[in-house]
Amino acid sequence: VKPLVDLAVYRGGTGIGGILLLVFTNGLGMGMRGVAVIAAGLIGLWVLATFRMKREFKDSVKRLIGIRDVSLRDLIAQRVDESTSEGLRRTLQGEDEDEIVYSLGLVRHHDMAAFAGELRELLHHESPDVRTVALMNLAEIEDRSSVPEARALLVDPDLDVRVAAMDYVCRFGTDDPDQELLDALDDEAYGVRAAAIAVILRHGGRVDATSESEPFHLQERVGDRGADALEALSGEEDLEARVYAARLMVEADLGSERGKRVMNLLLEDPDDSVRHAALQAATQTPGADFLPVLVDRLEVPRDRNAAVRALQRRAPEIRDLLFSKLCDPDAPLQQRLSIPKILRETADQAAVDSLVETLAARGTPGQVRFEILKTLGKLRRDRLDLDFEAYDVDPLVEREAREAYLWARRVHVVSEGKGTATFLERILQQRMEEAAERAFRSLGLHHELEDLEAAFAALRSRDELTRQRGFELVDNALPRRQRIVFDPLLNPDKSWKERSAAAEERFGAPPETREEILRTLMDEDGLCVSSLAQLALTGEPVEGVLTPRELREQMASRISLVLDEPYIEEAVRIMDILERADVLRKTDVFRELRGEELAGIASLMDEERLKEGEAAALDGDGSRLLVVVKGRVGAREDDRVVRSAGPGEVLVDPGFLDGRPSGTDSVALEESVVLSLPRLAFQRLLEERFTVVRGLLTHLGSVLRGERGEGPGGDAGSHRREKAGAAAD
Repeated sequence: VKPLVDLAVYRGGTGIGGILLLVFTNGLGMGMRGVAVIAAGLIGLWVLATFRMKREFKDSVKRLIGIRDVSLRDLIAQRVDESTSEGLRRTLQGEDEDEIVYSLGLVRHHDMAAFAGELRELLHHESPDVRTVALMNLAEIEDRSSVPEARALLVDPDLDVRVAAMDYVCRFGTDDPDQELLDALDDEAYGVRAAAIAVILRHGGRVDATSESEPFHLQERVGDRGADALEALSGEEDLEARVYAARLMVEADLGSERGKRVMNLLLEDPDDSVRHAALQAATQTPGADFLPVLVDRLEVPRDRNAAVRALQRRAPEIRDLLFSKLCDPDAPLQQRLSIPKILRETADQAAVDSLVETLAARGTPGQVRFEILKTLGKLRRDRLDLDFEAYDVDPLVEREAREAYLWARRVHVVSEGKGTATFLERILQQRMEEAAERAFRSLGLHHELEDLEAAFAALRSRDELTRQRGFELVDNALPRRQRIVFDPLLNPDKSWKERSAAAEERFGAPPETREEILRTLMDEDGLCVSSLAQLALTGEPVEGVLTPRELREQMASRISLVLDEPYIEEAVRIMDILERADVLRKTDVFRELRGEELAGIASLMDEERLKEGEAAALDGDGSRLLVVVKGRVGAREDDRVVRSAGPGEVLVDPGFLDGRPSGTDSVALEESVVLSLPRLAFQRLLEERFTVVRGLLTHLGSVLRGERGEGPGGDAGSHRREKAGAAAD
């Protein structure tokens, strides 16, 4: 508001006033008295407008404090005067934590000494963020009156508060900061030692380095002690101590040998919280020396999501490295799949150009192309500054459509015209659908992606009418030259034979025989498709056993998080994996997963054979997800069966979802065979695969419908029968 008044209104008003004076005197022939009356009236209006704008500015400050717009904070802070500073003072004395923290940022641009009283009061605030920023502001104005409060905060529960307090005490509360820090390093409490280490690193005691530009400079021996203490803290048995050490790596010199050694030690910690804190700290350090190590952490299933979040803010500094990994056929698949997400947050036009180039490259795998297309679609939706019109999407669409028709033809030949009844045939159909979806997403670089996604989701529905409407939406949304690409491929009224014929006529698909297709599939990398193709070709069970290590190597790039050390303890027969995966694909929870992913989950599951009345084994936290292979299993509560599941259905206790004590026992209602999955492994899977989340919601919906008497659905349709049977017993 004020810049507008100062520049536009003031200067513009001066010019307009001169023009009006000429008009009144020369044009209208008015004398001095008439001009004076008009001038007085205009001045009165101007005074009223000034008071109105001043009141509006004060209200704007209040509103901006309320919404906490960081981008406007500096502008507002430059315009704070006495009247608006009272508003800040009232906010600092208020109760809203976020507004207080925002206002503390505003007063840094003002006369902070005028707010010293409020800052000292905030040292007792319940929010650690408020206490930290208030103490830092007091240190900035060199207020020496809060030493007792700062010393009391040395044992604060929050590490950031303790660090700010230690820094304040060393600057204003002692004549010998070296000894103060050395004494703190000998303290029994991890938190006090961690605060001392942070201050040492910050003020000249960086790991293997010193700094001369700090408010005080520590002796070299103090820096050495601090570095030793940090390394010792990172190796403590206590989890809290190691988390502190990981967070302190923000201040460490990761370019030094010791810094690298400590960081690598923390990144190999068995606890997720330690590793993830170290990953975040590594991206907040000034240098980029350690960032390539974080790129390598994308290979580690447990750390992948944390590494992606950590790297997103620093992607421009290592963009060349990221693109080299993205295009490297020897790089782990999951590493390549993660890179488009990392690039998305800071992408510019050059990054988009490189992504499109990688997308069009001949050797880029389908899964990587899918992730690139997802990233490009979101950038087109959210970033109006990026240009997508210059790209020729027709070759991209044709490439994906060609692949989709090839898989459609293989489905027809392998199934011998019978559809997709077997596990292998379903996998081939999934590959066709994945290629078709990539074609849709390629079109989304020019068309409205939301409409295309809605149409494709409808085409994949299990409801025939919904599929038909989805195809009609495609028919209406696309021009004819693009529309015909998807007919008969996705037309629900067309047969597999017609799709196969179109593959040959339009794209020159080779006339492969069933045996040729199966032999080609047998040569694929990985366990699932090659084994299923061998089974289909020979009719003989696949022999062999996979050790835990072989399982991880076979499927880690496909199923990611859940195939980690804690979950695979015993060797598994290949046929057991395939048979279990075939059961999983028929359940609501897992039906949308790819075949290779199903095989990965199947390798995690235990098989139990239960006699009638026998309870299923419990996990360490008391609950497991059960998939019924044979027989019937029920959830029993107070000698009453409240729900049950039959072959191909899932039984989940509420305790499995929220971790609270289980309220039911899983009991065989007849002789049964079940597959069970530990809760922790399932949680990891939910983190990695949204399709499982969607499947779980579908399953829970069917359970609720069954309990409300709305008809069968999943395992819920049998609820009333079992309840009645239990009552009869």
